[in-house]
Amino acid sequence: MERYILIMISLIKTTSNSIDLDFILKIRNEKLVRKFSKNDQIISMINHRKWCSNDKKREIYIINHQKKRVGYIRYEKKKNTNSFMGNIFKI
Repeated sequence: MERYILIMISLIKTTSNSIDLDFILKIRNEKLVRKFSKNDQIISMINHRKWCSNDKKREIYIINHQKKRVGYIRYEKKKNTNSFMGNIFKI
């Protein structure tokens, strides 16, 4: 017999407000997330803000689970390709 676990999530497009930026940066700078990133160094808020405002072909969505922010997913449109990347912080 197959078992399925259903987890209800919602995605909310980020804005440039500091609450969204702080949340994404907090996850990005987690040790385990950095371990699997191209750049494993801690990123400053100044560089994070530059990166977030630099590319208009990037969309970032906050993942909510039971009304709690648990991660984010990023969508980027690049030359002839689309890519998705996501990080879950805690559930």
